[in-house]
Amino acid sequence: MSLAGRDLVSINGFSDTEIRAVFDLADEMGRRLERRTASGPCRDRIMATLFFEPSTRTRLSFESAMLRLGGQVISMPDARSSSVAKGETIADTVRVIQHYADLIVIRNPLDGAARVAAEYSDVPVINAGDGAHEHPTQTLCDLYTICKEKGSIEGMNIALCGDLRYGRTVHSLAYALARFGARITCVAPPGLEMPDHVRNRLHRDYACIPAEFTSLDQVVTDREVIYHLQVPAAQAADAAGSNQLMPVWDLMSLFDVIYLTRVQRERFRTHAEYEAAAGSYAIKKAMLDKAKKDALI
Repeated sequence: MSLAGRDLVSINGFSDTEIRAVFDLADEMGRRLERRTASGPCRDRIMATLFFEPSTRTRLSFESAMLRLGGQVISMPDARSSSVAKGETIADTVRVIQHYADLIVIRNPLDGAARVAAEYSDVPVINAGDGAHEHPTQTLCDLYTICKEKGSIEGMNIALCGDLRYGRTVHSLAYALARFGARITCVAPPGLEMPDHVRNRLHRDYACIPAEFTSLDQVVTDREVIYHLQVPAAQAADAAGSNQLMPVWDLMSLFDVIYLTRVQRERFRTHAEYEAAAGSYAIKKAMLDKAKKDALI
């Protein structure tokens, strides 16, 4: 299967089979890297990284990978030092950069910016994060990690916690997890819940309706817990018999994967509101004590 020449703007642009093919290729590249034989596939190729937002790990991950594969990198790490600062549009920028490079990797604060770049570029475009929209390459990394650590995604109980409204990584990840058969639980502060358009797509395209809570300390009915997370029969009987409410953090013992995103200070009206929300979305020792020993965080 060849993915040559393809854009990666959204995780939904790749089929399940194509995602698995990427994982197989990643396995092979990992083996080559261990043998120090990874260089070569991208020889005489140039990748341009256009980052209109700050980045450390994402940009350096792309650039180091290209160099390890024998390619070269040209970079725009700061939009303030580019023609964008003088009013140049994304379309005009990529029209020019496509003549310098064989691949464009772009991060931009505007939702949909990567799709615009792909429409105006004759070379492949990879979305390294566009506003609060998606971050498909992070999703590929997260899915790959879950598969490597857990063996499968299907049937996994996965909690998505933190800023689910503006945290673009969880939007792409939620789509992919639903496609691969995970059971999703969302925990977010009021106002930072998963956006309606993501919820609607999960329901419409993947018949997935995540359980949703507003705090790691919130209490919910045992029936909700048992139904959504498919608690083993013995545990379900104990919960039903006691007829007690169960705090969400007690569910740590049932989660296979706990995925947290940063609660962003700039989304709150006051520092006090931010501190209250941020503190409730931190994983504390008491919670870890209740988690599965092999839980992936």
